[in-house]
Amino acid sequence: MADRLGALPVRMAVEVPGTTAGQLERDLAGPVTQVDRRFGAGDLMVVLEGLNRHQRNGSDNLDKPLALMWAIGQVAAGRDRLFPWPLLRAEVRSLLADFGGTGTSPVPQDLYRSLTADPELWETADPATGSTAADDSARIGFTEQSAELLTDPAVRAQAVDVLRATYLVEVDQPELLRRVGLPVPVAPSAVEVLQGLVGREIKTVTGYANRVLTVGPVNAIVRTARSAEGRPVPVAEVQAGLDRLFARGRVAATTSELGYRSAFVAAVLGTLPRAVVSRNPAVVSLGYAPTGVDEQFGEMDRVAVAKYRVEQQALRHVLLGDEPEGRCALCG
Repeated sequence: MADRLGALPVRMAVEVPGTTAGQLERDLAGPVTQVDRRFGAGDLMVVLEGLNRHQRNGSDNLDKPLALMWAIGQVAAGRDRLFPWPLLRAEVRSLLADFGGTGTSPVPQDLYRSLTADPELWETADPATGSTAADDSARIGFTEQSAELLTDPAVRAQAVDVLRATYLVEVDQPELLRRVGLPVPVAPSAVEVLQGLVGREIKTVTGYANRVLTVGPVNAIVRTARSAEGRPVPVAEVQAGLDRLFARGRVAATTSELGYRSAFVAAVLGTLPRAVVSRNPAVVSLGYAPTGVDEQFGEMDRVAVAKYRVEQQALRHVLLGDEPEGRCALCG
């Protein structure tokens, strides 16, 4: 019977109060709405993470990331998205001299072409003219879509974080940011971050559970599987980890970078907004964490960058504890 039924056509009956059968036939058979697939914030972060760069003496040149940092600073200052090529070339040459490291080459001759290799990100003023790096009248810069996205301070901060964590870890980032006219990120207070985690279970990169019991000006008492009553962790170690993460955009979860309690400190850093935790190697970065694509409804997904209040974590814990959901006092 099941085999025979499977071969029969199936019709679904839909009843909507106040709607006639004719209206339902028309509405259900209507055209499928086209979803806006414009270049979005998530697309921008993916492009920034995957820049193709020049190599010299076996190492990647920093010309392209430095050019983008300077250009983002120009957008932040409200300047035009397209720049005279001689100006950009001179700025990148100066940045390479100060931040490019030892053995860095001058501005590569094909930087002009390399920058335009990502058409969603960068363009020339008039591609039809066939402008080249030798043309001092050429103008080059962000596409309209990228420039529009980067005018949003939240998107701009995320883009800067991606460039910092992906390419510029060894650079004096605070000085670079000041040089290109971008704000220098300031690490939050370790005491405040830890107070927001009191009573919460947080896990290390390797999956071990830690729970902050109390926080004082000098130590936080942290419970682990080996110590039910909790052991002290110096607040100064957590603050040093926060300072390092915000100064460099990325830190390794190792004792050489985060101290003796590196696993716990990395777990704390991983709770921060925009923090991305990776394993193999164990690293905490500030930047963009891509999400998986829904195979059925992926075309309806868009990446959003939003601002939210950091005390919501603490408030949720006060109201719900460790429960995943709770009962609404208004609607039950």
